[in-house]
Amino acid sequence: MKKVKKLLEVGVDGGGSEIFLMSDGSVADIGSTMRMFDDDEIRSWELQFPNFEAYWEDFKKSNGEFWVMFYPLFIDEDVKEIIRKSVDGFESEDNWGVKTWRERLDQKDFL
Repeated sequence: MKKVKKLLEVGVDGGGSEIFLMSDGSVADIGSTMRMFDDDEIRSWELQFPNFEAYWEDFKKSNGEFWVMFYPLFIDEDVKEIIRKSVDGFESEDNWGVKTWRERLDQKDFL
């Protein structure tokens, strides 16, 4: 399968992931992280999802309320409304992460 376009890129201390729309309409999560204090082991992954909605639900479930602390480096216009619903529904409005996600959602693409 061929990557069609990047939908999302998020980072966190020691790692991050890029989410791509694939030529068959599925979504791939490609990322890596360094596990500190475990001999600096680097763990990488490539996960497939049927669509972005399925990826996003898994991302939130896998990370619990910590998902908002991932730093959004890039958000494609096609997925902003899906993400915005989650950000708007987040309980802590004064959370640094919520503010960062809102800023990125309101920003026009520059790449």
